[in-house]
Amino acid sequence: MIIFQLPPCRLYPKICELITNQYPQSLYIHEVFDLSNDRFFSNVNNHLNITPKNFKFQRSPITFGIFNINKIKKNPGDFYLTIKFDKEDLIKEYFAGLRYYGSLQFYKRISSKSDECLFNLVNKFNDLSDEELFDFIKNKENIHKPIKYKGISYNFREELLNQDGNFDYIGNFNDWEKTIKEIKDKTNIDLTSLKEETTKSFKEQKYG
Repeated sequence: MIIFQLPPCRLYPKICELITNQYPQSLYIHEVFDLSNDRFFSNVNNHLNITPKNFKFQRSPITFGIFNINKIKKNPGDFYLTIKFDKEDLIKEYFAGLRYYGSLQFYKRISSKSDECLFNLVNKFNDLSDEELFDFIKNKENIHKPIKYKGISYNFREELLNQDGNFDYIGNFNDWEKTIKEIKDKTNIDLTSLKEETTKSFKEQKYG
């Protein structure tokens, strides 16, 4: 099994789309939050479908997306990979995601209850200035504070800002062309069509 753990990033939707198109039997997981209490799992308002902390996903030839690796049934021989940012760039990508999913632009494109839930969870952060939001993300005490929507409270996943793990392969967005080639060589996942894409949402901004 190939386990491809992605960070929040500008190319995340395009990478996920390519994998889905190339491998229809793959398993896509998208859990950017944790439930503050596992009992919320069965609540009808859990529109993000966040699973309990001890949940195990079914095995699939390719599992990819954003998820807690402890929820994956790993076996000897599984190939575990990711693509990394420098620490500051990773925080900026997370920052960009909060800005986008809480924006009027995203609101106009809402097409599901999960989209609506995500917008309502993060749109409050658009009341913060860029520097205030950046400082919020860097502060672990803030990350641990639950955010609520329709009676369910969620927690940010702090590990999304670390990218730690015992990976078999680590690519780098700063060496994108090489990373694309190595991922194809090691997994047959072909990201070549993204070779000319900008990999980062922010380059010049300095916060904190």
